Amino acid sequence: MISTPHPAPQTVVHGLPINGTYKNRPAIEALTGGSFLASYWYARPGNNKLGDQVDQAICLVGSDQTLYLDNGAFTAFKKGVTIADDPDYLDGFYSWAAAICERCPEAVVIIPDVIDGSVDQNVELIRWSIGSEVPTDKLVPVWHLHEPLELLQSYCEDFNHVAIGSSGEFWKVDSPEWRTRVGEMFDFLDSLQSDPEYAACYVRPRLHMLRGIGVMDSWRFDSADSVNVAVNHNRQARGGEDLDSFRDRVETKATSGDGHADPQIGSARYVAEVTAETSQICGDIFSGFGGFTEGAEAAGIGTKFGANHWDPAVATFAKNHPAAQVIQQDLSEADWSQFPQVPLLIAGPSCQGFTHARGKDRKHHDRLRNTMWAVINAAESLSPEILITENVPEVQNWVLFPAWLQSLELLGYSTEQHVLDAADYGVPQHRLRWFCVSSKSDKPLNLASRLQSAQTPHRSVRDSIDWDYPTWSRIDKPGRSPKVLKQISRARHELGGDRFLLPYYGSGSGLTGRSLDRPCGTIVAQDIWAVVDGQRMRMMQPHEAQRIMGFRDSFQPVGTRREQMRGFGNAVCPPVAEALVSSILAA
Repeated sequence: MISTPHPAPQTVVHGLPINGTYKNRPAIEALTGGSFLASYWYARPGNNKLGDQVDQAICLVGSDQTLYLDNGAFTAFKKGVTIADDPDYLDGFYSWAAAICERCPEAVVIIPDVIDGSVDQNVELIRWSIGSEVPTDKLVPVWHLHEPLELLQSYCEDFNHVAIGSSGEFWKVDSPEWRTRVGEMFDFLDSLQSDPEYAACYVRPRLHMLRGIGVMDSWRFDSADSVNVAVNHNRQARGGEDLDSFRDRVETKATSGDGHADPQIGSARYVAEVTAETSQICGDIFSGFGGFTEGAEAAGIGTKFGANHWDPAVATFAKNHPAAQVIQQDLSEADWSQFPQVPLLIAGPSCQGFTHARGKDRKHHDRLRNTMWAVINAAESLSPEILITENVPEVQNWVLFPAWLQSLELLGYSTEQHVLDAADYGVPQHRLRWFCVSSKSDKPLNLASRLQSAQTPHRSVRDSIDWDYPTWSRIDKPGRSPKVLKQISRARHELGGDRFLLPYYGSGSGLTGRSLDRPCGTIVAQDIWAVVDGQRMRMMQPHEAQRIMGFRDSFQPVGTRREQMRGFGNAVCPPVAEALVSSILAA
Protein backbone atom coordinates (compact mmCIF):
# COMPACT_ATOMS: atom_id res chain seq x y z
CA MET A 1 0.00 0.00 0.00
CA ILE A 2 2.82 2.41 0.88
CA SER A 3 5.06 3.38 -1.98
CA THR A 4 6.27 6.92 -1.25
CA PRO A 5 7.88 8.46 1.81
CA HIS A 6 5.84 10.73 4.04
CA PRO A 7 7.38 14.20 3.63
CA ALA A 8 6.60 15.59 7.09
CA PRO A 9 9.47 16.41 9.50
CA GLN A 10 10.05 15.03 12.99
CA THR A 11 7.49 16.65 15.24
CA VAL A 12 6.43 17.15 18.83
CA VAL A 13 2.69 16.63 19.16
CA HIS A 14 1.13 18.85 21.83
CA GLY A 15 -1.69 17.39 23.88
CA LEU A 16 -4.86 19.38 24.46
CA PRO A 17 -6.27 21.30 26.24
CA ILE A 18 -3.81 24.19 26.40
CA ASN A 19 -5.69 26.53 28.69
CA GLY A 20 -5.06 30.12 29.69
CA THR A 21 -4.02 33.18 27.75
CA TYR A 22 -0.77 34.48 26.29
CA LYS A 23 -0.30 38.05 25.07
CA ASN A 24 -4.02 38.60 25.58
CA ARG A 25 -4.88 35.74 23.21
CA PRO A 26 -5.80 32.09 23.86
CA ALA A 27 -2.59 30.28 24.79
CA ILE A 28 -3.19 27.59 22.15
CA GLU A 29 -2.57 30.19 19.44
CA ALA A 30 1.08 30.34 20.48
CA LEU A 31 1.38 26.83 18.98
CA THR A 32 0.22 27.91 15.52
CA GLY A 33 1.81 25.78 12.83
CA GLY A 34 2.43 22.87 15.20
CA SER A 35 0.99 19.41 15.75
CA PHE A 36 -1.76 18.56 18.23
CA LEU A 37 -3.41 15.58 19.92
CA ALA A 38 -7.04 15.62 21.03
CA SER A 39 -8.50 12.77 23.06
CA TYR A 40 -12.07 11.66 22.60
CA TRP A 41 -12.16 10.76 26.30
CA TYR A 42 -12.14 14.49 27.05
CA ALA A 43 -14.32 15.46 24.08
CA ARG A 44 -17.12 12.90 24.34
CA PRO A 45 -20.68 14.03 25.11
CA GLY A 46 -21.19 14.77 28.78
CA ASN A 47 -17.43 15.05 29.46
CA ASN A 48 -16.23 17.75 27.06
CA LYS A 49 -13.21 19.30 28.72
CA LEU A 50 -11.69 20.52 25.46
CA GLY A 51 -14.31 23.16 24.72
CA ASP A 52 -13.66 24.59 21.27
CA GLN A 53 -9.97 23.66 21.24
CA VAL A 54 -10.43 20.93 18.62
CA ASP A 55 -11.91 23.55 16.29
CA GLN A 56 -8.97 25.82 17.10
CA ALA A 57 -6.47 23.01 16.47
CA ILE A 58 -8.03 22.34 13.05
CA CYS A 59 -7.29 25.96 12.13
CA LEU A 60 -3.84 26.12 13.75
CA VAL A 61 -2.22 22.80 12.75
CA GLY A 62 0.62 23.26 10.25
CA SER A 63 0.23 22.05 6.69
CA ASP A 64 3.20 19.70 7.17
CA GLN A 65 2.11 18.71 10.69
CA THR A 66 -0.48 16.31 12.15
CA LEU A 67 -3.63 16.47 14.25
CA TYR A 68 -3.85 13.16 16.09
CA LEU A 69 -7.32 12.12 17.17
CA ASP A 70 -6.78 9.79 20.10
CA ASN A 71 -9.36 7.25 21.25
CA GLY A 72 -8.69 7.75 24.99
CA ALA A 73 -7.89 4.09 25.70
CA PHE A 74 -4.87 4.90 27.90
CA THR A 75 -6.75 7.44 30.01
CA ALA A 76 -9.62 4.98 30.38
CA PHE A 77 -7.15 2.21 31.28
CA LYS A 78 -5.75 4.34 34.10
CA LYS A 79 -9.28 4.73 35.41
CA GLY A 80 -9.94 0.99 35.24
CA VAL A 81 -12.15 1.21 32.14
CA THR A 82 -11.71 -0.76 28.89
CA ILE A 83 -13.30 1.15 26.00
CA ALA A 84 -13.15 -1.94 23.77
CA ASP A 85 -16.07 -3.33 25.80
CA ASP A 86 -18.28 -0.34 24.98
CA PRO A 87 -19.66 -0.36 21.38
CA ASP A 88 -21.45 2.95 21.95
CA TYR A 89 -18.14 4.58 22.92
CA LEU A 90 -16.40 3.16 19.84
CA ASP A 91 -19.17 4.26 17.48
CA GLY A 92 -19.17 7.72 19.04
CA PHE A 93 -15.40 7.97 18.66
CA TYR A 94 -15.40 7.05 14.98
CA SER A 95 -18.26 9.45 14.19
CA TRP A 96 -16.42 12.26 16.00
CA ALA A 97 -13.13 11.45 14.25
CA ALA A 98 -14.69 11.08 10.78
CA ALA A 99 -16.31 14.51 11.05
CA ILE A 100 -12.98 16.10 11.96
CA CYS A 101 -11.15 14.29 9.13
CA GLU A 102 -13.61 15.80 6.63
CA ARG A 103 -12.63 19.27 7.86
CA CYS A 104 -8.92 18.73 8.44
CA PRO A 105 -6.59 17.12 5.85
CA GLU A 106 -3.85 16.84 8.53
CA ALA A 107 -5.98 14.71 10.89
CA VAL A 108 -5.27 11.04 11.53
CA VAL A 109 -7.12 8.63 13.82
CA ILE A 110 -5.52 6.35 16.41
CA ILE A 111 -7.39 3.04 16.38
CA PRO A 112 -8.76 1.97 19.80
CA ASP A 113 -6.71 -0.73 21.47
CA VAL A 114 -6.62 -2.94 24.54
CA ILE A 115 -3.54 -2.04 26.56
CA ASP A 116 -1.74 -5.25 27.60
CA GLY A 117 -4.38 -7.08 25.59
CA SER A 118 -3.95 -10.04 23.27
CA VAL A 119 -3.08 -9.83 19.58
CA ASP A 120 -6.52 -11.20 18.71
CA GLN A 121 -8.25 -8.48 20.73
CA ASN A 122 -6.34 -5.68 19.03
CA VAL A 123 -6.55 -7.12 15.54
CA GLU A 124 -10.31 -7.38 15.96
CA LEU A 125 -10.45 -3.68 16.86
CA ILE A 126 -8.45 -2.88 13.72
CA ARG A 127 -10.97 -4.81 11.63
CA TRP A 128 -13.74 -2.78 13.27
CA SER A 129 -11.91 0.47 12.36
CA ILE A 130 -11.64 -0.48 8.68
CA GLY A 131 -15.41 -0.78 8.56
CA SER A 132 -15.94 2.60 10.23
CA GLU A 133 -16.67 6.01 8.72
CA VAL A 134 -12.99 6.99 8.87
CA PRO A 135 -11.01 6.68 5.59
CA THR A 136 -8.49 3.84 5.75
CA ASP A 137 -5.56 6.10 4.88
CA LYS A 138 -6.31 8.12 8.02
CA LEU A 139 -6.17 5.15 10.41
CA VAL A 140 -3.25 4.64 12.82
CA PRO A 141 -2.91 1.20 14.44
CA VAL A 142 -1.09 0.84 17.76
CA TRP A 143 1.65 -1.77 17.86
CA HIS A 144 2.39 -2.72 21.48
CA LEU A 145 5.96 -3.56 22.42
CA HIS A 146 4.94 -6.93 23.87
CA GLU A 147 3.39 -8.00 20.55
CA PRO A 148 5.20 -9.98 17.78
CA LEU A 149 7.45 -8.03 15.43
CA GLU A 150 5.73 -9.72 12.50
CA LEU A 151 2.52 -7.93 13.48
CA LEU A 152 4.42 -4.62 13.29
CA GLN A 153 5.58 -5.57 9.80
CA SER A 154 2.01 -6.06 8.64
CA TYR A 155 1.01 -2.66 10.07
CA CYS A 156 3.95 -0.99 8.33
CA GLU A 157 2.89 -2.50 5.02
CA ASP A 158 -0.78 -1.53 5.35
CA PHE A 159 -0.87 1.90 7.03
CA ASN A 160 0.67 5.35 6.57
CA HIS A 161 1.21 5.88 10.31
CA VAL A 162 1.91 3.39 13.12
CA ALA A 163 1.80 4.33 16.80
CA ILE A 164 4.08 2.53 19.26
CA GLY A 165 2.69 1.72 22.70
CA SER A 166 4.66 0.73 25.80
CA SER A 167 3.13 -2.39 27.32
CA GLY A 168 3.66 -5.65 29.18
CA GLU A 169 7.16 -5.93 30.64
CA PHE A 170 8.11 -2.94 28.46
CA TRP A 171 5.55 -0.58 30.02
CA LYS A 172 8.10 1.80 31.57
CA VAL A 173 9.50 4.14 28.92
CA ASP A 174 13.32 4.21 28.83
CA SER A 175 13.74 1.32 31.27
CA PRO A 176 16.48 -1.18 30.32
CA GLU A 177 13.83 -3.64 29.13
CA TRP A 178 12.12 -0.94 27.08
CA ARG A 179 15.39 0.16 25.45
CA THR A 180 16.26 -3.42 24.53
CA ARG A 181 12.86 -4.01 22.94
CA VAL A 182 12.87 -0.75 20.99
CA GLY A 183 16.34 -1.60 19.72
CA GLU A 184 15.02 -4.96 18.54
CA MET A 185 12.15 -3.18 16.81
CA PHE A 186 14.43 -0.87 14.82
CA ASP A 187 16.83 -3.73 14.03
CA PHE A 188 13.88 -5.71 12.64
CA LEU A 189 12.64 -2.83 10.50
CA ASP A 190 16.17 -2.11 9.27
CA SER A 191 16.57 -5.73 8.22
CA LEU A 192 13.35 -5.54 6.19
CA GLN A 193 14.44 -2.38 4.42
CA SER A 194 17.88 -3.82 3.65
CA ASP A 195 16.21 -6.24 1.22
CA PRO A 196 16.18 -4.36 -2.16
CA GLU A 197 13.01 -6.06 -3.34
CA TYR A 198 11.20 -5.17 -0.12
CA ALA A 199 12.51 -1.60 -0.18
CA ALA A 200 11.25 -1.21 -3.75
CA CYS A 201 7.70 -1.93 -2.57
CA TYR A 202 7.52 -0.40 0.89
CA VAL A 203 8.76 2.73 2.61
CA ARG A 204 8.53 2.94 6.36
CA PRO A 205 5.39 4.70 7.60
CA ARG A 206 5.70 7.47 10.16
CA LEU A 207 6.32 6.01 13.61
CA HIS A 208 4.68 7.86 16.48
CA MET A 209 5.82 7.07 20.04
CA LEU A 210 2.89 7.42 22.40
CA ARG A 211 3.85 9.49 25.46
CA GLY A 212 7.48 9.31 24.33
CA ILE A 213 8.79 12.86 24.11
CA GLY A 214 11.42 12.11 26.76
CA VAL A 215 13.16 9.59 24.47
CA MET A 216 12.43 11.16 21.11
CA ASP A 217 15.89 12.76 20.87
CA SER A 218 17.62 9.37 21.02
CA TRP A 219 15.52 7.12 18.81
CA ARG A 220 14.27 7.30 15.24
CA PHE A 221 10.65 8.02 16.03
CA ASP A 222 9.12 10.56 13.66
CA SER A 223 6.90 12.06 16.34
CA ALA A 224 5.88 11.77 19.98
CA ASP A 225 3.16 13.40 22.03
CA SER A 226 3.50 15.36 25.24
CA VAL A 227 1.38 17.44 27.59
CA ASN A 228 4.49 19.25 28.85
CA VAL A 229 3.49 22.60 27.36
CA ALA A 230 -0.18 22.17 28.28
CA VAL A 231 0.57 21.35 31.91
CA ASN A 232 3.57 23.54 32.62
CA HIS A 233 3.38 26.75 30.55
CA ASN A 234 1.76 28.73 33.36
CA ARG A 235 4.36 27.59 35.87
CA GLN A 236 7.17 28.41 33.42
CA ALA A 237 5.68 31.87 32.93
CA ARG A 238 5.83 32.44 36.68
CA GLY A 239 9.51 31.55 36.47
CA GLY A 240 10.13 34.09 33.68
CA GLU A 241 9.99 31.88 30.57
CA ASP A 242 7.29 32.93 28.11
CA LEU A 243 5.23 30.41 26.13
CA ASP A 244 7.07 30.97 22.82
CA SER A 245 10.43 30.26 24.46
CA PHE A 246 9.10 27.28 26.39
CA ARG A 247 7.60 25.70 23.28
CA ASP A 248 10.82 26.26 21.33
CA ARG A 249 12.93 24.71 24.09
CA VAL A 250 10.69 21.63 24.37
CA GLU A 251 10.58 21.05 20.62
CA THR A 252 14.27 21.72 20.05
CA LYS A 253 15.35 19.25 22.72
CA ALA A 254 13.00 16.55 21.47
CA THR A 255 14.05 16.81 17.82
CA SER A 256 17.77 17.52 18.08
CA GLY A 257 19.13 14.04 18.81
CA ASP A 258 21.35 11.95 16.57
CA GLY A 259 18.50 9.51 16.08
CA HIS A 260 16.83 11.94 13.65
CA ALA A 261 19.52 12.23 11.01
CA ASP A 262 17.26 10.45 8.50
CA PRO A 263 13.75 9.13 9.13
CA GLN A 264 13.92 6.57 6.33
CA ILE A 265 14.80 3.17 7.72
CA GLY A 266 16.81 2.11 4.71
CA SER A 267 19.30 4.98 5.04
CA ALA A 268 19.09 6.02 8.69
CA ARG A 269 22.14 5.75 10.92
CA TYR A 270 21.90 2.85 13.33
CA VAL A 271 21.53 3.99 16.92
CA ALA A 272 23.69 1.48 18.80
CA GLU A 273 23.13 2.76 22.32
CA VAL A 274 20.76 5.11 24.03
CA THR A 275 22.61 7.86 25.82
CA ALA A 276 19.71 10.12 26.69
CA GLU A 277 19.51 11.11 30.32
CA THR A 278 16.19 11.37 32.09
CA SER A 279 15.10 14.97 32.52
CA GLN A 280 16.02 16.32 35.92
CA ILE A 281 12.62 17.30 37.28
CA CYS A 282 12.77 16.21 40.93
CA GLY A 283 14.02 18.01 44.04
CA ASP A 284 14.60 16.16 47.34
CA ILE A 285 14.51 18.18 50.56
CA PHE A 286 15.44 16.62 53.89
CA SER A 287 17.03 14.13 51.53
CA GLY A 288 19.11 12.21 54.08
CA PHE A 289 20.84 9.27 52.40
CA GLY A 290 18.61 9.75 49.35
CA GLY A 291 16.25 6.80 49.57
CA PHE A 292 13.40 8.91 48.18
CA THR A 293 15.60 9.98 45.26
CA GLU A 294 16.70 6.37 44.65
CA GLY A 295 13.06 5.35 44.27
CA ALA A 296 12.12 8.31 42.07
CA GLU A 297 15.03 7.59 39.73
CA ALA A 298 14.05 3.92 39.59
CA ALA A 299 10.63 5.14 38.41
CA GLY A 300 12.31 7.11 35.61
CA ILE A 301 12.52 10.56 37.23
CA GLY A 302 15.84 12.41 37.22
CA THR A 303 16.98 14.47 40.23
CA LYS A 304 17.80 18.18 40.03
CA PHE A 305 18.93 18.65 43.62
CA GLY A 306 19.08 17.18 47.11
CA ALA A 307 19.18 19.23 50.31
CA ASN A 308 20.08 18.30 53.88
CA HIS A 309 22.05 19.66 56.85
CA TRP A 310 23.92 16.56 58.11
CA ASP A 311 27.47 16.00 56.81
CA PRO A 312 27.29 12.19 56.27
CA ALA A 313 23.93 12.52 54.49
CA VAL A 314 25.19 15.26 52.18
CA ALA A 315 28.34 13.29 51.36
CA THR A 316 26.34 10.11 50.73
CA PHE A 317 23.85 11.88 48.47
CA ALA A 318 26.65 13.51 46.47
CA LYS A 319 28.54 10.23 46.06
CA ASN A 320 25.53 8.32 44.75
CA HIS A 321 23.94 11.12 42.69
CA PRO A 322 26.85 13.01 41.14
CA ALA A 323 24.69 14.69 38.47
CA ALA A 324 22.45 16.38 41.05
CA GLN A 325 23.13 19.66 42.81
CA VAL A 326 23.71 19.13 46.54
CA ILE A 327 22.64 21.86 48.96
CA GLN A 328 23.78 21.75 52.60
CA GLN A 329 22.00 23.93 55.12
CA ASP A 330 19.44 23.98 57.93
CA LEU A 331 16.23 23.80 55.93
CA SER A 332 14.18 25.25 58.76
CA GLU A 333 15.90 28.54 57.92
CA ALA A 334 16.19 28.13 54.14
CA ASP A 335 15.67 30.91 51.61
CA TRP A 336 13.62 28.83 49.18
CA SER A 337 13.80 31.49 46.48
CA GLN A 338 17.42 30.39 45.97
CA PHE A 339 16.43 26.78 45.25
CA PRO A 340 15.80 25.45 41.71
CA GLN A 341 12.18 25.12 40.67
CA VAL A 342 11.09 21.58 39.88
CA PRO A 343 7.73 20.00 38.92
CA LEU A 344 8.15 17.26 41.56
CA LEU A 345 9.30 18.01 45.11
CA ILE A 346 9.81 15.16 47.59
CA ALA A 347 10.29 15.80 51.28
CA GLY A 348 11.09 13.68 54.33
CA PRO A 349 11.06 16.11 57.28
CA SER A 350 12.15 14.90 60.69
CA CYS A 351 9.97 12.22 62.25
CA GLN A 352 11.58 12.38 65.70
CA GLY A 353 9.09 14.92 66.97
CA PHE A 354 6.22 12.52 66.24
CA THR A 355 7.35 8.90 66.53
CA HIS A 356 6.66 6.87 69.66
CA ALA A 357 10.29 5.74 69.47
CA ARG A 358 11.41 9.20 70.64
CA GLY A 359 10.37 8.42 74.21
CA LYS A 360 9.18 11.23 76.46
CA ASP A 361 8.29 14.48 74.69
CA ARG A 362 11.00 17.11 75.16
CA LYS A 363 11.55 20.75 74.19
CA HIS A 364 13.80 19.98 71.21
CA HIS A 365 10.98 17.93 69.69
CA ASP A 366 9.14 21.20 68.97
CA ARG A 367 12.02 22.25 66.73
CA LEU A 368 11.95 18.91 64.93
CA ARG A 369 8.21 19.22 64.37
CA ASN A 370 8.83 22.63 62.79
CA THR A 371 10.50 20.93 59.85
CA MET A 372 6.98 20.08 58.66
CA TRP A 373 6.37 23.81 58.25
CA ALA A 374 9.55 24.09 56.19
CA VAL A 375 7.79 21.86 53.64
CA ILE A 376 4.93 24.38 53.47
CA ASN A 377 7.40 27.25 52.99
CA ALA A 378 9.12 25.32 50.19
CA ALA A 379 5.80 24.58 48.48
CA GLU A 380 4.75 28.23 48.67
CA SER A 381 8.00 29.46 47.12
CA LEU A 382 8.78 26.71 44.59
CA SER A 383 5.17 25.85 43.67
CA PRO A 384 5.84 22.31 42.39
CA GLU A 385 3.07 20.59 40.48
CA ILE A 386 3.42 17.55 42.74
CA LEU A 387 4.64 17.48 46.36
CA ILE A 388 5.17 14.20 48.23
CA THR A 389 5.75 14.39 51.98
CA GLU A 390 6.84 11.39 54.10
CA ASN A 391 6.76 10.88 57.86
CA VAL A 392 5.69 8.38 60.50
CA PRO A 393 1.95 7.65 60.80
CA GLU A 394 1.88 9.36 64.22
CA VAL A 395 2.25 12.71 62.45
CA GLN A 396 -1.52 12.56 61.96
CA ASN A 397 -1.92 12.88 65.74
CA TRP A 398 -0.02 16.19 65.81
CA VAL A 399 -2.23 18.95 67.18
CA LEU A 400 -1.30 21.22 64.25
CA PHE A 401 -1.73 18.54 61.59
CA PRO A 402 -5.15 19.85 60.41
CA ALA A 403 -3.64 23.33 60.02
CA TRP A 404 -0.71 21.87 58.07
CA LEU A 405 -3.07 20.16 55.62
CA GLN A 406 -5.17 23.30 55.29
CA SER A 407 -2.04 25.26 54.40
CA LEU A 408 -1.48 22.99 51.42
CA GLU A 409 -5.08 23.45 50.32
CA LEU A 410 -4.71 27.23 50.57
CA LEU A 411 -1.69 26.96 48.27
CA GLY A 412 -3.90 25.31 45.65
CA TYR A 413 -3.11 21.65 46.30
CA SER A 414 -5.47 18.68 46.40
CA THR A 415 -4.17 16.18 48.93
CA GLU A 416 -4.47 12.48 49.62
CA GLN A 417 -2.82 10.42 52.34
CA HIS A 418 -1.54 6.86 52.37
CA VAL A 419 0.05 4.75 55.10
CA LEU A 420 2.22 2.17 53.34
CA ASP A 421 4.12 -0.84 54.68
CA ALA A 422 7.47 -1.34 52.96
CA ALA A 423 7.00 -5.13 53.23
CA ASP A 424 4.16 -4.85 50.71
CA TYR A 425 6.58 -3.50 48.09
CA GLY A 426 9.34 -6.08 48.11
CA VAL A 427 11.31 -4.74 51.08
CA PRO A 428 12.26 -7.42 53.67
CA GLN A 429 11.12 -5.16 56.51
CA HIS A 430 7.82 -4.13 58.08
CA ARG A 431 8.00 -0.34 58.03
CA LEU A 432 4.85 1.77 58.18
CA ARG A 433 5.21 5.27 56.82
CA TRP A 434 2.74 8.04 56.07
CA PHE A 435 2.81 9.74 52.67
CA CYS A 436 0.88 12.83 51.63
CA VAL A 437 0.59 13.37 47.87
CA SER A 438 -0.31 16.96 47.02
CA SER A 439 -1.13 17.89 43.44
CA LYS A 440 -2.10 21.08 41.64
CA SER A 441 -5.26 19.43 40.32
CA ASP A 442 -8.97 19.87 40.86
CA LYS A 443 -9.20 16.54 42.67
CA PRO A 444 -6.77 14.17 44.39
CA LEU A 445 -5.00 11.71 42.10
CA ASN A 446 -6.72 8.69 43.73
CA LEU A 447 -3.66 6.45 43.83
CA ALA A 448 -5.02 3.77 46.16
CA SER A 449 -5.85 1.17 43.51
CA ARG A 450 -2.52 1.63 41.71
CA LEU A 451 -0.59 1.35 44.95
CA GLN A 452 -2.49 -1.80 45.80
CA SER A 453 -1.82 -3.34 42.40
CA ALA A 454 1.91 -2.64 42.85
CA GLN A 455 2.10 -4.76 46.00
CA THR A 456 4.14 -7.97 46.03
CA PRO A 457 4.38 -10.97 48.38
CA HIS A 458 6.40 -10.43 51.55
CA ARG A 459 10.09 -11.31 51.50
CA SER A 460 12.04 -13.08 54.21
CA VAL A 461 14.91 -11.16 55.85
CA ARG A 462 17.07 -14.30 55.88
CA ASP A 463 18.86 -13.58 52.58
CA SER A 464 19.79 -10.08 53.75
CA ILE A 465 21.94 -11.36 56.62
CA ASP A 466 25.68 -11.79 56.06
CA TRP A 467 26.41 -15.10 57.78
CA ASP A 468 30.05 -14.90 56.66
CA TYR A 469 30.68 -11.62 58.44
CA PRO A 470 34.03 -12.05 60.22
CA THR A 471 33.41 -10.45 63.62
CA TRP A 472 31.12 -12.15 66.16
CA SER A 473 31.17 -12.60 69.93
CA ARG A 474 30.25 -15.60 72.01
CA ILE A 475 26.84 -15.45 73.63
CA ASP A 476 28.20 -16.76 76.92
CA LYS A 477 31.04 -14.24 77.11
CA PRO A 478 31.64 -12.82 80.61
CA GLY A 479 29.58 -9.74 81.38
CA ARG A 480 26.73 -10.52 78.96
CA SER A 481 23.51 -9.00 80.31
CA PRO A 482 21.24 -11.55 82.06
CA LYS A 483 18.30 -9.83 80.30
CA VAL A 484 19.83 -10.55 76.89
CA LEU A 485 20.57 -14.16 77.83
CA LYS A 486 16.96 -14.56 78.90
CA GLN A 487 15.74 -13.05 75.60
CA ILE A 488 17.90 -15.48 73.63
CA SER A 489 16.69 -18.48 75.63
CA ARG A 490 13.07 -17.48 75.17
CA ALA A 491 13.59 -16.87 71.43
CA ARG A 492 15.11 -20.32 70.92
CA HIS A 493 12.16 -21.90 72.66
CA GLU A 494 9.53 -19.83 70.83
CA LEU A 495 11.12 -19.97 67.36
CA GLY A 496 12.52 -23.49 67.51
CA GLY A 497 15.91 -22.61 66.04
CA ASP A 498 19.34 -21.09 66.67
CA ARG A 499 19.29 -18.36 64.01
CA PHE A 500 17.14 -15.29 64.51
CA LEU A 501 17.12 -11.53 65.04
CA LEU A 502 16.92 -9.97 68.48
CA PRO A 503 16.04 -6.34 69.24
CA TYR A 504 17.64 -4.97 72.37
CA TYR A 505 14.44 -3.34 73.55
CA GLY A 506 10.74 -3.19 72.75
CA SER A 507 7.71 -5.44 72.98
CA GLY A 508 6.68 -8.23 70.61
CA SER A 509 9.91 -9.35 68.94
CA GLY A 510 11.78 -7.73 71.82
CA LEU A 511 10.52 -10.47 74.10
CA THR A 512 10.56 -13.45 71.77
CA GLY A 513 13.14 -12.72 69.07
CA ARG A 514 12.22 -12.47 65.39
CA SER A 515 12.10 -15.28 62.85
CA LEU A 516 14.28 -14.94 59.76
CA ASP A 517 11.46 -16.36 57.64
CA ARG A 518 9.47 -13.13 57.81
CA PRO A 519 10.33 -9.48 57.13
CA CYS A 520 12.50 -7.74 59.69
CA GLY A 521 10.98 -5.34 62.17
CA THR A 522 11.48 -1.63 61.56
CA ILE A 523 15.06 -0.40 61.16
CA VAL A 524 15.39 2.76 63.24
CA ALA A 525 18.12 5.37 63.67
CA GLN A 526 19.38 3.66 66.82
CA ASP A 527 21.46 0.48 66.75
CA ILE A 528 18.96 -2.05 68.16
CA TRP A 529 19.02 -5.23 66.04
CA ALA A 530 21.29 -8.14 66.93
CA VAL A 531 21.90 -11.26 64.82
CA VAL A 532 22.07 -14.57 66.68
CA ASP A 533 23.67 -17.63 65.09
CA GLY A 534 24.00 -20.64 67.40
CA GLN A 535 26.44 -19.74 70.17
CA ARG A 536 27.57 -16.47 68.62
CA MET A 537 25.98 -13.07 68.07
CA ARG A 538 26.72 -9.56 66.81
CA MET A 539 24.96 -6.32 65.97
CA MET A 540 23.43 -5.79 62.53
CA GLN A 541 25.88 -4.13 60.14
CA PRO A 542 25.29 -1.22 57.71
CA HIS A 543 25.51 -3.35 54.57
CA GLU A 544 22.76 -5.58 55.99
CA ALA A 545 20.60 -2.57 56.89
CA GLN A 546 21.16 -1.32 53.35
CA ARG A 547 19.63 -4.51 51.94
CA ILE A 548 16.83 -4.61 54.50
CA MET A 549 15.90 -1.03 53.58
CA GLY A 550 15.71 -1.96 49.88
CA PHE A 551 18.70 0.05 48.65
CA ARG A 552 20.58 -1.26 45.60
CA ASP A 553 23.75 -3.27 46.29
CA SER A 554 25.90 -0.72 44.45
CA PHE A 555 24.77 2.10 46.76
CA GLN A 556 27.73 3.57 48.68
CA PRO A 557 27.05 5.08 52.13
CA VAL A 558 29.53 7.50 53.72
CA GLY A 559 30.39 7.78 57.42
CA THR A 560 31.21 5.69 60.46
CA ARG A 561 29.28 2.51 61.19
CA ARG A 562 27.05 4.40 63.63
CA GLU A 563 26.42 7.21 61.13
CA GLN A 564 25.56 4.73 58.39
CA MET A 565 23.11 2.90 60.63
CA ARG A 566 21.50 6.23 61.51
CA GLY A 567 21.33 7.24 57.83
CA PHE A 568 19.64 4.02 56.76
CA GLY A 569 17.32 4.07 59.78
CA ASN A 570 16.06 7.54 58.82
CA ALA A 571 15.73 6.81 55.09
CA VAL A 572 12.76 6.20 52.83
CA CYS A 573 12.76 2.69 51.37
CA PRO A 574 13.50 3.12 47.63
CA PRO A 575 11.02 0.45 46.41
CA VAL A 576 8.19 2.22 48.24
CA ALA A 577 9.17 5.55 46.72
CA GLU A 578 9.39 3.92 43.30
CA ALA A 579 5.86 2.48 43.61
CA LEU A 580 4.50 5.83 44.74
CA VAL A 581 6.15 7.88 41.99
CA SER A 582 5.24 5.29 39.34
CA SER A 583 1.61 5.46 40.48
CA ILE A 584 1.68 9.25 40.17
CA LEU A 585 3.18 9.07 36.67
CA ALA A 586 0.40 6.69 35.63
CA ALA A 587 -2.37 8.85 37.12
